[in-house]
Amino acid sequence: MPEILRGVAALATAATAVVAMCGAAQAKPAEGDWNGCPYGAVRIWGQDRNPYLDPHPTNV
Repeated sequence: MPEILRGVAALATAATAVVAMCGAAQAKPAEGDWNGCPYGAVRIWGQDRNPYLDPHPTNV
């Protein structure tokens, strides 16, 4: 049983080392825009305003 635990500990240590060498994944914002609005942004039009007829939102 102690040999199995040592093997598991060695495997866990090796896996941790591989993950550490690869570096952490980084989140990046999407590039570009969609219909004139940057990705991740929210556009709000005032009441009774049509986004298709008026491309300028009240708030972004």
